[in-house]
Amino acid sequence: MRWITAAIVIIVVGVGLQPSQAQTRLVLINEVMTNPESGSEWVELYNPGWLPVNLSGWRIDDSVIGGPHTVIAEGVVLLPGHLLVVPLTSVILNNNDPDQVQLSDADGQLIDQSPLAVVPRAHTLARQPDGGATWQVGLPSPGWWNSGAPPTILALPPPATTTTTDEIETVEPAPSEAITTAEPTLSPVPDETELAATPTVTAVATFEQVVINEIAAAGESEWVELYNRGEVAVMLAGWMLERVSNSGTTVRRELPVTEIGPGERLVVGFTKGVLPDDGARLTLWWRETPMSEPVHY
Repeated sequence: MRWITAAIVIIVVGVGLQPSQAQTRLVLINEVMTNPESGSEWVELYNPGWLPVNLSGWRIDDSVIGGPHTVIAEGVVLLPGHLLVVPLTSVILNNNDPDQVQLSDADGQLIDQSPLAVVPRAHTLARQPDGGATWQVGLPSPGWWNSGAPPTILALPPPATTTTTDEIETVEPAPSEAITTAEPTLSPVPDETELAATPTVTAVATFEQVVINEIAAAGESEWVELYNRGEVAVMLAGWMLERVSNSGTTVRRELPVTEIGPGERLVVGFTKGVLPDDGARLTLWWRETPMSEPVHY
C-alpha cells in the first residue's frame, strides 16, 4: 500500500493486541474503506492467531451498535494468518464526521474496533503494519498486506499438554500466498447491485478452486471461461492467466478485478493473438503462486 504524506497516526490500546496463550479466537479489524469511489463500503479482517475462527453470525456495526449493520454469513471461517474482505450490505459509515467500525461475535461480545476518524474519499484507514497498534490513512489494499509482506504471527500456540508428541496436532499458519488478494493499489470492490442479502465474502481461495472451464482460441473473439467450484466467493484481484505457447513464449494477462461467486462462471476476453490457434498451455496464477493445474489445448 502506498501511504499519503499527510497520514494520520492513531495509537490504540485495543482488543487482543498483546500475545497471550489464552487467546483462542483472535480476529482484528485490519483495514476499513468508509467512502469508496464506487461500490460498497468494506472491512478487512485479519486472523493473526494459531487457530481458525468460525465467523458465522458475527456482525459489523459503526460507532453505534444496534443500527444498520452487516452479518457475516454462515460457514465463513477465517484461517490462521489470513485476511478476509467483507463488503458491507448497507451504507453505515459517515463520510464527513468521525466514525468507526466495531466487530462483534455471534454472542454480541465486542471483539475489536477501529479508531474514530474521518477518512478522505477512496482512501482507507489501516493498521500499519498489519495487526499492529498504529493506524494510517492510505490507498486501499483489500485482501493484501498493508505493509506489503506477511506479518509475524502475533498469538502464541496453545501450551503443550501431557500427551505424547505423536498425539499432538500441530496447526501451522497457512501460507500468505494462498490468500485471495488484491494488488496494493486502488482496487474497486463489487458494485452494490452485485451484493446479495448477506455479505459476499472474499475468503481464502484454495488450489484448483477456480478452474479454466472452456477456451475459445480461434476466430476474432478469444476468451476463457472460469468456474468457481468452491463454496465461497473469490476476488480475482491480483490474479493472472499465464499462456505458454508451443514455441515456449510466455505471456501473462491480468484478470479483471471482480468477484466470482461459488458455482458461478466468468468469461474473460482477450485481444486476438493472446491464445494461439495452434495450441498452448494455460495456468491461473495469483502473483507468483499457481492456483490451477495447467490446461493444454
